[in-house]
Amino acid sequence: MTHRIIFKYADDRDPNISLNEGENAEIIFLDPKSGHQYIDSSLNDLTARVPLSPFRRELVHFAAAVYGADKRIPRTQGYDKWKRYFQVYFPVLDIKQWTPVKDILASAISFLTGDRWEFIFYPTDFRPEIQTHFPYEDVGTFDSVTLLSGGLDSFIGAIDLLENRNHKTAFVSHHPSGNMDHKCQKTVHKFLNTRYPGRVPHNDIFVQPRGFASTEASSRSRAFLFFLLGITIADALECPSFIIPENGFISLNVPLTNARIGSLSTRSTHPYFIHQLQGLIAALGLTVSLATPYQFKTKGEMITESQNIEIVREGYTHTRSCSTLRYRFKGHSTKKQCGVCFPCIVRRAALHKAGFDPEMYNFMERFDIETIDGKEFLDLWAVKAAAQTYRRTPPTIFDIIGNARIPHSLDNFLGVYTRGIEELVSFIGM
Repeated sequence: MTHRIIFKYADDRDPNISLNEGENAEIIFLDPKSGHQYIDSSLNDLTARVPLSPFRRELVHFAAAVYGADKRIPRTQGYDKWKRYFQVYFPVLDIKQWTPVKDILASAISFLTGDRWEFIFYPTDFRPEIQTHFPYEDVGTFDSVTLLSGGLDSFIGAIDLLENRNHKTAFVSHHPSGNMDHKCQKTVHKFLNTRYPGRVPHNDIFVQPRGFASTEASSRSRAFLFFLLGITIADALECPSFIIPENGFISLNVPLTNARIGSLSTRSTHPYFIHQLQGLIAALGLTVSLATPYQFKTKGEMITESQNIEIVREGYTHTRSCSTLRYRFKGHSTKKQCGVCFPCIVRRAALHKAGFDPEMYNFMERFDIETIDGKEFLDLWAVKAAAQTYRRTPPTIFDIIGNARIPHSLDNFLGVYTRGIEELVSFIGM
């Protein structure tokens, strides 16, 4: 089944779309209160802080549209209860500017989400009012824009940048409504401001689809929204680079067992997706370069090699790595991290390597890996299986290219994957 979604601004024209008998298309508005389905956001407020041209505004609204389409269609409506086919209609001022990049967009987003995407751009006359007041008096003097996700990696990345007093960076965060990540982002930003006062300018951006009859729980496309927001802000501030602070082991996200190959492995910072994203930036005519300074470091190495490990030690408990929702509806605290999803396990292994005090989790402050319940704790069971495989057969290049293409530096990526597995093995005691 093809899911056709038309995005519109208020009172915008409809695209010329022909449907076969029994097919339909639904409309999602790009501005709040224009219809029963719309994208609620603070994107308009962003123009008062950052100089967004009409094209840059289109970029951020397009990223929000992709996120909205992804959330609108549950994967249970996909071909195999996972993969969906999207045909997205998006309004633009200059079709000639967008047409050359539609195939690159489709390829990159399809790789990221594991779906099939097609984009059709249609003309619009909508010209949003452009704000001219910008609080950043030194627009054009920033050296970089970087993510502040509320996670441990971006926290360490921020500290490493802020320790260099000659480097000026602007931070960007995204959050939907009622999201635990947002609380972490605010807490982390507040902590950094106390340690580096006046040096943590923050673009805190809200994007939330509203009025959907049903929604998808996963959000693979959120990375595209997050990154395109950062890239667009970097371009507007004339920054030469947009920094993605993520450790190389989790970026590769090699399936721990054969049962997890394919759709069960996220690709938000995978080297191939980053490679596609850099190609998209060039095709759009932007001059921003992507930087992934930790692509050859494990999470544990990011901690131990931090530019100020004492500040990391002081503030790491404000960050959040937990990815799972499944335990929050079983009477467990939503404030604690679960401790048994894969990102939590990688985090715990990294903290163990660095000799940091253990944190409080909903599950298993200490666990017996030999008797783990594989049905209840799927990720922990998969880590155990991967550790057993590692003990029998050390990883090879074929392990890291089995899930997705690696465009460069195979030996370096194999090294970071091997050391990442070693961190897990050391932590679980196998």
